[in-house]
Amino acid sequence: MKISIITPNYNQGEFLERTILSVLGQGYDRLEYIIIDGGSTDNSLAIIKKYEQHLAYWVSEKDAGLYDALNKGFAKATGDIMGWLNSDDILMTGALLTVHDAFSRFPQVKWVTGMPSSIDEQDRIISFQPVQSWSRLKIVSGQYRWIQQESTYWRRELWQASGARLDPSFSLAGDFELWARFFRHEKLFSIHIAMAGFRKRSQQQKSLEGLQAYIKQVHTILLREGALLSGSEKRKVRIIRILRPLMDFLPDKLRRRGLRVLRKLQGLTPVIARDRSSNTLVMTSSK
Repeated sequence: MKISIITPNYNQGEFLERTILSVLGQGYDRLEYIIIDGGSTDNSLAIIKKYEQHLAYWVSEKDAGLYDALNKGFAKATGDIMGWLNSDDILMTGALLTVHDAFSRFPQVKWVTGMPSSIDEQDRIISFQPVQSWSRLKIVSGQYRWIQQESTYWRRELWQASGARLDPSFSLAGDFELWARFFRHEKLFSIHIAMAGFRKRSQQQKSLEGLQAYIKQVHTILLREGALLSGSEKRKVRIIRILRPLMDFLPDKLRRRGLRVLRKLQGLTPVIARDRSSNTLVMTSSK
């Protein structure tokens, strides 16, 4: 499968080369790598030109922000599988092989996300988050933290069915808005493998400094998606919201039973994991 990755960039020369090398270093033969630069004034252009022979396309011109740049990039993309990597984040070794294996082995899977992980400014892994199972009802009921954008990939047909664009009106939560549209069409499958690192910087990081504004946009999106649910789905969401806070106060036996009920109500997907004996990806129970 051809995998298309878009990297949007604006004045991230400090980290851009490490991002590029993490993608090109995957050694994936059918990679289509596209960089959309917003008219950087630092050393970004010199870095891009250094690797331009390995790029399917690149441009440097003023744009209307992150999601406008991504829309430009995806309009150029021709891959069977699509995703994006911001210009200060990195792919983990073997990430694209994992993506390829997941989509090849499970044709019913239309989009996937990996184990959320974070890195610092020296590329050191500083945290992993537990792998979660996901569903539309789960996020609409308020359990939306977090689908890691850097680790999320989807089939082209899902992109087309969902409008084939990101919505720039959600200046911070454009990624989550896209996930919400994806959920209307297909289930999300988690992979119990770290595929990318989100870089936590010490300063000037919009995604962290603007977290409350991001969450505010997420709640607007969730209200919209909740209004689109069927009557039976809305009833399930109400029950989920009542049951979930009670879990921490129940004795172990009742808690386990309650969690099974919650999983059933939410319609959680299985998790994709590596089977050690066969060294292949397999479906496991939801988490």
